[in-house]
Amino acid sequence: ILAIGRADARRVEGAERGTPWADVEAAAGRAPRWSVTGLALLGVGAALGVASLVWGLGSRRDRRAQLSLSPAGVSLQGSF
Repeated sequence: ILAIGRADARRVEGAERGTPWADVEAAAGRAPRWSVTGLALLGVGAALGVASLVWGLGSRRDRRAQLSLSPAGVSLQGSF
């Protein structure tokens, strides 16, 4: 989804001089939504990947981990 948004943005930014607005209007409207959605899903996927590692590594009793999610990012703390 991120790639679709970036492709739309490139289509608008790379339009030749004199290109009618109607030819790039749809892409200009979609690009920000797809880019933000793609970035959000990329973050969710990364957080799930980290959570999977924590879960897999945390199966032993002597290992502890804490995963914290916030709008600013993901934090992993613990002892392994």
